[in-house]
Amino acid sequence: MLRNLVILALLSVAATAQAQAPGNNPAQVVTPLPQNVPATPAQKAAPLSNKKFKDPYKAFDAGAYDQALQGFVDLQIEKPNDTDLMLSIGAAHYHMNNFEEAIRSFESAATNGTKAVQAEAHYNLGNTYFKEGKLEESVKAYQRALELNPNDEDAKFNIEYVRDKIRRRHEEAKKRH
Repeated sequence: MLRNLVILALLSVAATAQAQAPGNNPAQVVTPLPQNVPATPAQKAAPLSNKKFKDPYKAFDAGAYDQALQGFVDLQIEKPNDTDLMLSIGAAHYHMNNFEEAIRSFESAATNGTKAVQAEAHYNLGNTYFKEGKLEESVKAYQRALELNPNDEDAKFNIEYVRDKIRRRHEEAKKRH
């Protein structure tokens, strides 16, 4: 399992990817990464546009998010109500900076998924809102993720990080006035 989105210092969002068996979701396990992470062997490989992947999970793992997205959408024909697949689609959109599409996918998973899927979806919504600069929405999404999974250390870290960012913005605004 893999959970891809985690907020790091200096507004960096990093992704981790591990090989996955088909049917697993790339948006399920988050591992915080240090800033300035060296490229993985897959990222150092030949340009991804030249390599074609049959397995969308392998494409995602290799950073070929456009191919992964197409593969996930194709799988959705067979499994239209698969909320893990919705998380994967959202994660691919997120990595392609298609934040509105990512939000739609994560919201669908949050509405229709199991409690665990809902927690992942809200966590990923928090990250997506953060990337869009919607800090209050980000905090609310992380709070919901924590309500569903109180042991989510990444959500705890991220919520405090975003709250601190909001406090700093308010303090800076006061100094300017």
